[in-house]
Amino acid sequence: MKKRISFKLFVAVMAFLFFISGMSGLAVSEQNPTTTGTVYKNLYEKVLAEDDFLYGIDYPWFISYDSIGCNLGANYAMPSKSHCSFNEQLIYQDLFNIKALGFNAVNFWLFTWLDGIMFDDNGNVLGLDDCFLDNL
Repeated sequence: MKKRISFKLFVAVMAFLFFISGMSGLAVSEQNPTTTGTVYKNLYEKVLAEDDFLYGIDYPWFISYDSIGCNLGANYAMPSKSHCSFNEQLIYQDLFNIKALGFNAVNFWLFTWLDGIMFDDNGNVLGLDDCFLDNL
């Protein structure tokens, strides 16, 4: 039981770190086209300056419910999900439509069914699948 809780904590921390690294590093030097010379410290500050609020949407799985567990990478824990269902064109279309509806933040579900995580024969985490990292 203790091993399972520590693994869930590890996964939660990793997902949080991916989120923070994306929010902090993407727009460090971006300038707001409506305000001359405004430089934002990160993407979060830029979105708040432009929209005054984060309008988010939950994007729990890509394409269909059947793809959950293998959204971004193969699932090494579940043989039935050993493929990757990622489709860049369909996801781009979804994200385009999400933005067109007025949302400026998206919540992705990572590691819900351990997709993209490689394990050894003892169940220890070896790392992340290359396909998962490319698609992320």
